[in-house]
Amino acid sequence: MKKMAGKIKRRLVKNLRRTVWSLGPVTHKRKVDFIIAGTQKGGTTSLYEYVNLHPDICMSGVKELHFFDAEKNFRTAPDYRKFHRYFRPKPHHRLLGEATPIYMYWPHAIERIHAYEPRMKLILVLRDPAERAFSQWRMQVRTGIREVSSFRESIQKELAALAADPSFRSRTLSYVARGRYARQIRSIHAYFPPEQVLVARSEDLLHTPQIVLDRICDFLGVDHMPVPGHISENAAPDKAHLDKADRARLIELLHDDIRDLESLLGWDCSAWLKP
Repeated sequence: MKKMAGKIKRRLVKNLRRTVWSLGPVTHKRKVDFIIAGTQKGGTTSLYEYVNLHPDICMSGVKELHFFDAEKNFRTAPDYRKFHRYFRPKPHHRLLGEATPIYMYWPHAIERIHAYEPRMKLILVLRDPAERAFSQWRMQVRTGIREVSSFRESIQKELAALAADPSFRSRTLSYVARGRYARQIRSIHAYFPPEQVLVARSEDLLHTPQIVLDRICDFLGVDHMPVPGHISENAAPDKAHLDKADRARLIELLHDDIRDLESLLGWDCSAWLKP
C-alpha cells in the first residue's frame, strides 16, 4: 500500500507541475533550438537531466511536452505559445531544448517540427530494441497504462494490428514498431539532414556518459561540462529479465532493420542480435 501511495503521490505532483507550467505566461520570443526526440525507454530522462545542468542551456520546465504529437494542436494553425510557455530562459541561456521521445516514432511529428523550425537539431538515444520493447511493456504494466497481458501476448496483439493495417500506430501497443530505428531515422532524414541529427547509444550514455555528453555539447556548439556523477532516471525498481524465447522472436522481427541501421550509421550492432 505504501508503494502504491508513493506512486500516486509522485504522479499527482508531476501532473500538478505540468499544469502550473501550462498556465504560465510566455516570457520570451525565442524558438526552441534542439529536441531529444527518442527513443522511449532509451535513457532520454537521464539525458534530459544531464543537459538541464548545462549553464548555457534552458530545458523545458517539464519533460515530454508532447506538443508536436498532439493532434489537437494542429487541427488549425498551431499556437506555438502553448509550446513556448514551458520555457523560462535567462539572458545567459544560449539554447532552448526539450525532450519528448515519441517524436521520432509518431506520424507527422517530425514534419511538424520542421515546419516550426527547419534549423532544429535532433538528438536520438537508441537502446537494444528487444530490451527497449520489454522495458516499455514493464513500464506500462507497472503504471497501469494497458491491461495486464503477458509480454508475448502484447507482441502478438501489435503484430496482428500491423498485419491488418500496416500504417497502424499506437502510443502503447508499439513494442516492435518503436524499435525499427532505421526506418524512423530515414523518415527523419527526409526533413532534417544528417548533420542536424545526432544519434547515440543508450549503453554508452549509461556506461560512459562523459563521452556522450561531450559529443552532444560539440553538436550543440556549447562548452563541455563535467558530468556530475551518475544519473539513472526512470529505472525499473526490480531486475526482471527478458525471456530468451521472446528475445529470439524480437530479434527475428527486427533483424533486417538492425542491419539497415548498421549500414546507415556505420555502427556494429552485433550485440543487439545475440539471443
